[in-house]
Amino acid sequence: MKRIFTFAFVFLLFFSGCAKDNIATFSEESVVLDKKTSINKIMGDAITETAKELLENDYKVAKLFAGGMLTELVDVSNREPTELLPAAGTEYEDFFVIEKLLISTYSVSSGVIEKYLNYPEYGTRAITSDEGKTMFSFHYIEEIQKINIDSVTVSDGENSNQKIINADDITIPMGFNGKEWLLEDSVFFIQREEVVFQECDFAIEGMNTGSAATLTGNVLIVEVFLIDKNDSFTQEEMDSYSAKISESIDYIKKEAAEYGGLLNIEVNKLFFKYNTKIDLSPESYDFDLALARTEYQHLDRYISDNFDTSKYDNYLAIICAYENGKGYARPFNDADTDVFNADRCVMFSGDDTIMLTRNILTLFGAYLQTDSGLLKLMENYFEDDIMLCDDLDRAYIGELTAYQVGLTKYLDKQFHAFYNIEDKAKKTD
Repeated sequence: MKRIFTFAFVFLLFFSGCAKDNIATFSEESVVLDKKTSINKIMGDAITETAKELLENDYKVAKLFAGGMLTELVDVSNREPTELLPAAGTEYEDFFVIEKLLISTYSVSSGVIEKYLNYPEYGTRAITSDEGKTMFSFHYIEEIQKINIDSVTVSDGENSNQKIINADDITIPMGFNGKEWLLEDSVFFIQREEVVFQECDFAIEGMNTGSAATLTGNVLIVEVFLIDKNDSFTQEEMDSYSAKISESIDYIKKEAAEYGGLLNIEVNKLFFKYNTKIDLSPESYDFDLALARTEYQHLDRYISDNFDTSKYDNYLAIICAYENGKGYARPFNDADTDVFNADRCVMFSGDDTIMLTRNILTLFGAYLQTDSGLLKLMENYFEDDIMLCDDLDRAYIGELTAYQVGLTKYLDKQFHAFYNIEDKAKKTD
């Protein structure tokens, strides 16, 4: 009995000792877990605050470069929007202030800083430096959307040096460079790129109308040589006209290829003989009246009776005049349907290829601005656009002209200024 009692006593002592050790172990592990949880929460809160600060700086940068902030700080009245103006008297007068803001917000490797310094894509840069002083223009200003900072959350990225910021519908990466966290993108550029590749449906008078509606598909060009009873083209003279037309077509096809357009342009000839004097000035309808006295009645029928126009997506006439003059385009106009029904341009012997090319593009909807302010803007954006440049070797079809003639359905937001929606823009059917 005494042995049993002794054994039991030893057993109880052993058990109580083990229990005590276990309790101590559980208590220590709980403290460690609580500490880890607290540290993680503190670190998470700190990273979230950093993300919010970076997004606030990102908004400020967007307002500076794209939102016209400096126009609110500097008097720009009576100043040319494309002109570079000093940011004198503002906190951004010295360019290093903007540089500091950029490099403390974005990583250099992301390319965001370079994108802002080269913004906008067309025309005078929004902000630049001149001997260390900030210069700015205001020809293109966008409304900057600010995200809801209170909605910001941060999640893990691909590795420990990357985090993902989520705010509203925006996802933006944030990277650690060994010293500080920096954004790898800008909310402004993310939002802008979402609409860059959306088709645009602005149209002005002259676009998508007439027999030369869009510069696409199969196109028929008819050279119409006007021959009166006194004068006649020699073969050499006709070849000269045809050579310029051929050169113009080659140029248009080359430029169309830059926009992915595949053009098949066929050229044919007609000879219109007449006995009375035909005035070919831009204001005259003598040629159409001469056609009205024939079995063809009008130019559209004159072409379609001689060629099967159903095989072509678009067609036009180039009226080759024997006398001297300055060529011009006469696009189809709804108001003139009782006079003529086909797009045409008039070509005189002294016209060069670039003039002819402009006139052909005008028939397809290209529009040279008549508003002086918009013309200056177009010159700033597209100095060497075919509608402005006098050197065919240097000239190109810019994005705005390409949109007008139907080579592309995409129009950068920067060009929406050329369309007064209330007065002259309309939705295409």
